[in-house]
Amino acid sequence: MQEFSHNIIVDSINVRYYEAGTGEPLVFLHGFCETSEIFELLIPDLSKSYRVVCIDLPGHGDTGMIPGMHHLEEVARWLNKVLKALGLVKPALVGHSLGGYIGLAYAEIFPKKLKGICLFHSTAGRDSDSRRDSRNKTLRFVEKHGAYPFIRSFVPSLFASMQTEMIERMFEIASHTNKEAILAFTEAMRDRNDRVHVLEGLNIPVLFIIGGHDEFVSKNQSRQEMLKARKGNSCFLESAGHAGFYEAPEKVIKALRGFMEECQRDND
Repeated sequence: MQEFSHNIIVDSINVRYYEAGTGEPLVFLHGFCETSEIFELLIPDLSKSYRVVCIDLPGHGDTGMIPGMHHLEEVARWLNKVLKALGLVKPALVGHSLGGYIGLAYAEIFPKKLKGICLFHSTAGRDSDSRRDSRNKTLRFVEKHGAYPFIRSFVPSLFASMQTEMIERMFEIASHTNKEAILAFTEAMRDRNDRVHVLEGLNIPVLFIIGGHDEFVSKNQSRQEMLKARKGNSCFLESAGHAGFYEAPEKVIKALRGFMEECQRDND
């Protein structure tokens, strides 16, 4: 991935991103306690056909933190500035988990700036009461023990099976998330708005990538939301958890190629 790594300054914040290929723009946003490196198995294939850009979110990887950030809408506006600086006009966007939450916030604020959106192990709904309680426990744990112990306990839950090599790779990636970012994004995810109405109002292709063993986003929840999207389709990864980019990369690539073909047909 390092050969695709670049940096740009936006609003005095260093932003790291990865770029490869030419053609129609396909933007990836990673999830919580991740970096763009999670997409390392997808980029070589997809960049043969598209301009693939993967952006490290604030406080993740080598991207600086947005000072005083509290809400995902702030990140969506920051993302708009990053896309503009990179010359990305009306891209298709793939958001993994947290990245999907940000993608929908972006679609709400800038409804005409996306060609399509993929919710990759993500949801338009807000947190349930039990999930909010879990977020609060995370805040207390990280405040008391710091980032690294939380990351060690969090990463294995992303996978459907205990595949040591993949989990260790995720530990390596997640370790580049700072404490400030973990706290700020945990609060922002806990307090995010329900955006099912945004999903219902979209008139662009929507793809749900669903993990059969995802502990964070249930397949039933995703399928219900898919039915509410005007142009919703799904890719079901039966053996994957919350990390389909590692557990089922070939199926993900195939689904994203179909998604991009639909985006191009829809905008011809």
